[in-house]
Amino acid sequence: MSGYYDKDRNPNGYMGLNATAQGTMGHPSPHLGNTAEYLVSGWPYTKDFTAGSASGDYTEAIAFAYVTKFITITAIGGNATVSIEGGANFTVYSGTTQKFEVKAVNVSVTVSETDGFQLVAGLTNIPRSQYPTSLGTLANVTSTVG
Repeated sequence: MSGYYDKDRNPNGYMGLNATAQGTMGHPSPHLGNTAEYLVSGWPYTKDFTAGSASGDYTEAIAFAYVTKFITITAIGGNATVSIEGGANFTVYSGTTQKFEVKAVNVSVTVSETDGFQLVAGLTNIPRSQYPTSLGTLANVTSTVG
C-alpha cells in the first residue's frame, strides 16, 4: 500500500513540513488533509454571550485551540455579524440559527448593546498550528526555498 499512508508515516514529514509520525506506532499525526478528523463528531465548544449595557457594538473574538469542523451561531435579541478568519461578514438575524461547515481557528461575532449570541463549535483533533495563515503557510512552520 502506498500513497497517503506512506507519506504520513514518512519521518521526513507530510509534504516536507517536518510533521513526524505519531508516537512509536507509526500512526499519522492529525493534519488538515486527514479526512478521518472530519468524519467523526467534533469535540463540543460552547459559548453564551450577552453584550451588557454598553452603548454601541461589541465584538467578541474567539481563537480556537483546534481546527473546527463546524460553527453554529444563534442571534439573541438582535442581529449578529459573524466574521470567520477575518474574511467577509455574515449576518445572523435575530432569533435565527446559522450553521457554518468550515475549517477555521478564528471567529468574531459583533452584537449591539444588550444583544447576545450562542455559539456551538465542533472541534477536530487538528491543532491550531496546522491551520494555514493568510500567507498560505502553516502557522508553526518556517521554510526556505532553494
